Amino acid sequence: MPTLLVLASTGAQAIGTGTQVVSIVLTCVFVLAFLVFFFTALSGILRSGLSGGMKVLWVIFAFCAPFIGCLAWFFIGSKDTERRVRA
Repeated sequence: MPTLLVLASTGAQAIGTGTQVVSIVLTCVFVLAFLVFFFTALSGILRSGLSGGMKVLWVIFAFCAPFIGCLAWFFIGSKDTERRVRA
């Protein structure tokens, strides 16, 4: 009977370790995806045709609210920039 308990606990540890590895890999993937998203937004802000003050405001917004700021840039800011440049 003790042998079964040892095998069961070893199997549970292996499953737990596998789950930990998967969660670490997924976390790394999400962090890398976010960093790519964040730096793409920053480079888009800095290369836009906006004035210096507006660029500073967008960069501050992107740093203060990283995910929301980047989303706002892609959905609002970049389109607003194109509209301003055409006008």
